[in-house]
Amino acid sequence: MRQILYLIILTIAPVLLVDCTGSGEPSVFSPDVRDSSSFARIMGEADSLYMYGEMKDTLRVVKTAQELAAIYHDYDQIIMKQQTDNNRQRYLLNSVLGVLIGVLILVFVIIRKNRIISRKNLSLANQINEAMIYREKYIQEELKNTVSPSDITDISTLSDEQLFRYINDIIVRERLFLNKNFDRQTIMDRFNLSKERVGAAFSKGSQYAKLTDYMQELRLEYSTFLMSTHPDKSVSQIAIDCGFSSYAYYGKCFRHRFGMTPTEFRKSALQNQ
Repeated sequence: MRQILYLIILTIAPVLLVDCTGSGEPSVFSPDVRDSSSFARIMGEADSLYMYGEMKDTLRVVKTAQELAAIYHDYDQIIMKQQTDNNRQRYLLNSVLGVLIGVLILVFVIIRKNRIISRKNLSLANQINEAMIYREKYIQEELKNTVSPSDITDISTLSDEQLFRYINDIIVRERLFLNKNFDRQTIMDRFNLSKERVGAAFSKGSQYAKLTDYMQELRLEYSTFLMSTHPDKSVSQIAIDCGFSSYAYYGKCFRHRFGMTPTEFRKSALQNQ
């Protein structure tokens, strides 16, 4: 490029030897001034012009490179941000899917467990009802074969087993167990018995070690009868009617005895009807 510029200057220099100003003054390229120093000056200016052009080109290239670098940096930042957003969205999506799958599994397990419990409760309720029916028939047969309490004049002559059957007969016939205040003292007063005689009758003449166990068993069994035959009565009212002091205590005793809550039993019992 520099050689081409020199050739152009050498080519047009003779033309510039004439006076181009029109003032009659010699030109810078006239024979008076065309010496080595002038020519060198001209060539130096030409070289400076060339160098200036090169510098401008270099600065332009540098500026363009900087602009491209800035564009690439911005583009790289955008790509990184998009990747971060995509990773965050993927994480959130996986989390939501994981929670949804967990909820579905939990719902499936709960439904399956409830179905198993429901079938189990239906079977238990049916067994309880059948046991109560059988027990009622057994009690009725026992009452037929047992001497009527009115025929017994002196209970002091009865053995412990006979005394228990005698007391049990009256308690069941008159449903004395429904009285929540019924206790050992009630029996002592009703049958004119000592504390030791009553204790011996229940410990030796029955399967119950304590009188409270005997009373609780009668009340629980009678409550199953009421829940099966009186759907209009609430469970809490049945608990009170059967002599329990509170529904909470009744529910605890019922679950311990039958393996289900009173509400579950009622629901299953009504389904079996």
